Amino acid sequence: MTNVLQSTTEVFQEVFGVTQSLLLLMNAEKKGKIGYGNHNNPHLNSLLKLSCQLIEKNQSYLLQRKFISWTPTADCPLSLTTLAEQAQVSSLLIIPLYYQQSYLGELCLVHQQDEHQWTEKEFTIIRHLAHQCALSIYYIQQYQHQSLQQQLIKQINEKLNSQQDPEIILKDLLKLVGQSYQVEQVLLLSLEANELKVEQEWTINPTNFSLQSKKIALDEWIALLDNSCKKELDNYSNHWQTMPTVQATFLNLETRSVQPGVLVSVPVHIREKFFGVLVLQSIQTTLSWTREELETLSDIAQQTALAIHHLQYQDQWLTQQIEKLEAQKQQLEFAKKKTSEFLDHTIHELRSPLTGILSFSQILHEQIYGSLNAKQSQYVDVIVSSGQYMLSLVNDFLDLSKISAQREEIVLEAMAVEDVCLAALAMVEVRAVASQLTLKLDIAPDVDFCKADQRRIKQILVNLLTNAIKFTEKGSVTLKVERKQDYLDFSVIDTGIGIKTEDQNKLFQPFQQIKNHLSRKHKGTGLGLALSRQLAQLHGGDITLVSQEGQGSCFTLHLPI
Repeated sequence: MTNVLQSTTEVFQEVFGVTQSLLLLMNAEKKGKIGYGNHNNPHLNSLLKLSCQLIEKNQSYLLQRKFISWTPTADCPLSLTTLAEQAQVSSLLIIPLYYQQSYLGELCLVHQQDEHQWTEKEFTIIRHLAHQCALSIYYIQQYQHQSLQQQLIKQINEKLNSQQDPEIILKDLLKLVGQSYQVEQVLLLSLEANELKVEQEWTINPTNFSLQSKKIALDEWIALLDNSCKKELDNYSNHWQTMPTVQATFLNLETRSVQPGVLVSVPVHIREKFFGVLVLQSIQTTLSWTREELETLSDIAQQTALAIHHLQYQDQWLTQQIEKLEAQKQQLEFAKKKTSEFLDHTIHELRSPLTGILSFSQILHEQIYGSLNAKQSQYVDVIVSSGQYMLSLVNDFLDLSKISAQREEIVLEAMAVEDVCLAALAMVEVRAVASQLTLKLDIAPDVDFCKADQRRIKQILVNLLTNAIKFTEKGSVTLKVERKQDYLDFSVIDTGIGIKTEDQNKLFQPFQQIKNHLSRKHKGTGLGLALSRQLAQLHGGDITLVSQEGQGSCFTLHLPI
């Protein structure tokens, strides 16, 4: 996601001709901002501080979806003018990013030389692009959130199906919940007569003092025990509660291990009978949870009750609850699939106007209907290159989406290996010549034909060759093809900078790129290698990497014969 957002800021910067473009989004804990922009800008820190102060000062306007246009003047606070001088800012435009009722962050467009007067036409274009940007951010965040929730459910399911002692399972479940919800303590309280007993606890920083087996008078937690607990989920306060800590007397013990700032409690039922409560405590007073997170927590609370039920009544209800958890897992997978389909549809919608923009830009570039002056020609070149980059990104994302949704089909046919290799080399030859690199082709004598999807194999080879050229400063890039047992190996070997061992696992993950001095020169989102490996796996093969820092790399496509 980071690389996508960095690329988005670059596109805004080029399209609108600003000195700097920034995206400011809330961090995972919702306690601060994460900034995305040009890290080569020496004034970036001052610019981020200035933007954050202006956003805080004008929050009420931004919440009304109004743009903030700011220039440093004599009557501005000294703190702002000082930061503006440090960042060399002459004007700053702040655009709130919304999707439906969700406030996602801000887009900042900065001029560092002359004050810029924005036109209404520019505002219209900015509104449209900001909406598309917010739409993409929202659904990427939703996709990531659903993936994390699905991972948590999967881990809990694995624990419940393990052969470990039920008490160990219960401890591990509380630990998973605490780490996933980023709290400092998780307690499971069970009802015994007129008291609530701490059945199990997990604390992020264990101390000698433990609340294990401590008991709390029933009237100190009476709010959780009324009949309204069984009402509809929409009545939050009766299903789960977030409350001031003073409502729970036992939390005021001087010896407690966590000084909580916020607390959430979820009732736990066994056989539709109130069993107790799952409590999450955090020292962060600003921490909050979404409805979806609380609903998932409520389901997890019921699954946690399984471990207790197994301790007390063996495993009579275990099978039924596991089935319920499996159903929830399927629902999450369905929701993830729907989100992927929506992203797929959205990107399709983006591709059509983008193709149109590229076509008209190409006509302007070729000056078919009249000559352009030098400045106009420069702007058209920027539009064409930015559009081609965005179209390439859209196409890669569509391919990944299809494979993820199992909608991508490969067409296996007889393929002349040498023809495909020559075609792939031809597509990267210009870039290799520009980088003063030698391209080599080495095909073993016993290699002639194989059965594969020719278009996809060429796509994989072009991706591997392009990456090799990007990260090779001098020397050569070789495409070597040979038979090895039941596989045909296509190896792309370069004399480049190599890859650190700790970075090698990141390369095949979507939106991941290693950081080095060459990566700053080349745009990229980290989709190419992830897509190539998935295409290879669709063929029943794989892509492997052998590399050592400073000694080049060898990426090999293993294709079953």
